[in-house]
Amino acid sequence: MMSLKLLKSSFKKRRVRNSLKLQKFLQKKTKLSRRKAGKAIKSGVVKVDGQVVTEPWLQINPQKNTVEINNVIIKNKTEKKVVYAFNKPAGIITTMNDEKGRKCIGDIVRNRINENVFHVGRLDKETEGLILLTNDGELANKLTHPSSEIKKTYLVMVDSDIQKSELSHIKKGIKLKDGHVTAPSKIEVLSRTGKGTLARLVIHEGHKREIREMFKSLGKKVIKLRRISIGRLSINIVPGPGDIKQLSLSEIELLFKNPG
Repeated sequence: MMSLKLLKSSFKKRRVRNSLKLQKFLQKKTKLSRRKAGKAIKSGVVKVDGQVVTEPWLQINPQKNTVEINNVIIKNKTEKKVVYAFNKPAGIITTMNDEKGRKCIGDIVRNRINENVFHVGRLDKETEGLILLTNDGELANKLTHPSSEIKKTYLVMVDSDIQKSELSHIKKGIKLKDGHVTAPSKIEVLSRTGKGTLARLVIHEGHKREIREMFKSLGKKVIKLRRISIGRLSINIVPGPGDIKQLSLSEIELLFKNPG
């Protein structure tokens, strides 16, 4: 058994392959949030190779080091890689644990799936629709990396008419309040009513609150926003708010295909 001093010094000189922070390991292998994992470590209930550790940032190698919490060994099982489609309802936070006690995605799916998953990208609290959950970091990075340009389609209802000149601005790219210039996008007006305008919008960026800010720059307010597809994967596979489905390989492949 390696002493705590030797354990710390072995990682001080260089980061060993397959190593990660103790706090991150606890978060991945238990139901603890990042904050609660750190708190558990600092409280002295976590051991590494039999030694109490109180430093959340300590680098460990899960393949070689034994981690315990409250004298129970945390098994370093390699989970099968999975991807879930989830229909996020409006009014919930896109996180698996919320420190403020607000209702979040984790509250809805926690007892319905076995794997420790995380969300791929995010939808703001009032936005509903299709979001992915996975334990596959490589796939998540590929889906979110700007170079992949994964198309995401939304239905957006705004509080007033959208003029042709405004449609042109959206298609070409709009400078937002924070200085970000949106990438060219596709937009099609579906209907106009006394309540506003319904449009279908296709973008590939993930800038914070991008769609709401796009219309805000045009002097319009988004009344309702719903993501209906990622690539060619449609929300129809999880039609109701709160529905969840594990994706097959063929369904995962649809994520990387441009919508028709």
